[in-house]
Amino acid sequence: MIAFRCNTAGVNNPFSNEACEAVFRWSKGVPREAIKLCAMGLQYALANELELVTKEIIEAAQFDLVKSSDPLTEKPKGSTVKAAIEALS
Repeated sequence: MIAFRCNTAGVNNPFSNEACEAVFRWSKGVPREAIKLCAMGLQYALANELELVTKEIIEAAQFDLVKSSDPLTEKPKGSTVKAAIEALS
C-alpha cells in the first residue's frame, strides 16, 4: 500500500522495508491508521532532515499517536525521534 501510494504520487518511497512492516504491524492493516502513521513518520523524518523513514521512527510516531489512551500500551524501546536518530548514527 505504501509503495503504491508513493508511486501514484510520483515520489520515491522514503520508507524502509522494516518501516513498512512496522506500519502494517501497528496499524493492523487498517488503511486509515496506516496513513496516519505514515504521515507522522514522514513528518518526523523531514523535521530531522532524514531521507529515510525507519522502523524506529514509525515506532516513535505510533507511540505519540497512541500516547496513554491505552493503559496496556507499552512505550516501545527508543520511542522518541531523538532516540531514533541516535540509533541511526
